[in-house]
Amino acid sequence: MKKKVVSDRRHILARRLGFVEKGLENRTTGRAFPEGQWPILGFKPIGDFSFVRQIEYRAEQLGIEDICSFDFSVRRLYEIQHRVVAARGRGGLAGRGDNQGSKAGLAGRGIAQGPVEKEREPKAVFYDAETTGLSSGTGSLVFLLGLAWTDGEMVRLEQYFLKDFPGEVEYLLSVKKRLEDFGLFVSYNGKSFDSHILETRFLMNRMQYRMGSQLDMLHIVRRLWASVIGSCTLQDIEEKVLGERRHEDIPGYEIPDRYFLFQRSGDWKTVRDVILHNERDVLSLIKLVHLVWKIIDGKREEVKRIAFDKASFGHYMARAGEPVAHRYLLEAHEAGGMKAGKLLSLQYKRMGEWDKAVEIWKTMLERKSLFAAIELAKYYEHRARDYERAISYVREVSRWNMPADKRTRGELVKRLKRLERLKVKKERPG
Repeated sequence: MKKKVVSDRRHILARRLGFVEKGLENRTTGRAFPEGQWPILGFKPIGDFSFVRQIEYRAEQLGIEDICSFDFSVRRLYEIQHRVVAARGRGGLAGRGDNQGSKAGLAGRGIAQGPVEKEREPKAVFYDAETTGLSSGTGSLVFLLGLAWTDGEMVRLEQYFLKDFPGEVEYLLSVKKRLEDFGLFVSYNGKSFDSHILETRFLMNRMQYRMGSQLDMLHIVRRLWASVIGSCTLQDIEEKVLGERRHEDIPGYEIPDRYFLFQRSGDWKTVRDVILHNERDVLSLIKLVHLVWKIIDGKREEVKRIAFDKASFGHYMARAGEPVAHRYLLEAHEAGGMKAGKLLSLQYKRMGEWDKAVEIWKTMLERKSLFAAIELAKYYEHRARDYERAISYVREVSRWNMPADKRTRGELVKRLKRLERLKVKKERPG
């Protein structure tokens, strides 16, 4: 009876997956597909179930004028993202001494600082993975991994394809061997998704491997364009920022189904669009990194046509302690951005440039900024010792009839009482 139940279950599973019982038996024994069914697009076998595709591009084909400058920009972008994360952990912006402090941390991660021998600098690789599901748990499998890196004046791209599940061990060994050549991993949401699935697969197959330092471009892209274009998928960035439109591309949600269809049929044409989709993702990531660095580096004529959120981007760069933050915050403030004015004034305040900070607060006060009124009251109380003027700014807030929470109202009342006491004490003779 037990044997019949097991047989029935296998038959139901086979029908669900579209396999006949014979096909299911072939899969459980780990038998490869019939010989002679070689893949398309130039893939070459590197094992019974694993294939690799290798392509070369000239740097200028991807819009890269100088490979050495490009490699430097990738490392600098990682440094910036690292300092932003460190500043967020402290709950503030990067200060004057933070650059030095972060350099030690970066050096500990293998990222070179200053003039060092080229051989010591970790190589950066751009990667993107296609998986059998959107979960990062043990049930999802990486069946296609695209890798690209610079080599002299060329950009080399490799795609590793897993033909069937029994070959995952040999597939991961080939992938691991290549990944060990690199020390910095650049992705688009890979730090949160792709890398976790890949490391999980290594763990499930009893292999020890963890990716090194990671630069995830999604975070900085959101600061630049989320408020401008809304959705920040890589395809949206391609079309609305890079000015490139994909033709006959496969939607990401169809990719797992295409792979399962390939598993059933063995027809390489079913995954052709998936392979091209992955290639395009990796190449677009390279172009995106190049463009973002141009914005940071101040090559404004080349990026003049591209609109981005200067206030949000300026805030991001201020967290990293980057000088370019000041320029973008100032431009956003002059365009009427209240958030940019707040951030820029606080930057001047930390630097001790009080005249510039006060000028910004007065401009914001004309637009009824509670933040500006409180900062002006603080300045005239603690710096200028002009209690009368400080009182005038607190009272001005009460005349606006702005809705404020109980805590804010309480702080304003407390500040006003303190200022009036200080004023009386100052005016008291002797």
